[in-house]
Amino acid sequence: MAWSLTGVLFTRDSLQTERIQETMNRLVEEYNTPVEVLLLAWLMRHPVGIVPVVGTTRCERYATLAKAKDLSLSDEDWFALTEASWGHKVP
Repeated sequence: MAWSLTGVLFTRDSLQTERIQETMNRLVEEYNTPVEVLLLAWLMRHPVGIVPVVGTTRCERYATLAKAKDLSLSDEDWFALTEASWGHKVP
């Protein structure tokens, strides 16, 4: 399960955070979508079957996040985010 992914990414000061934010900024523009939608799409595509927990009670936020199921990240972009998170190439 994944809790509060955007909170962790944008409140921590680390090299990992910088790498992810740099990659995210590029992809947010490329896909023309909010950061949280992109991150949710990335998580939902993970091969281990991560279950994201969305902690909101606002209907409009759910409507926005639901767009993640229709966002098709390319293989290259999925791996770019994964490698930004890990700090090295995926073997």
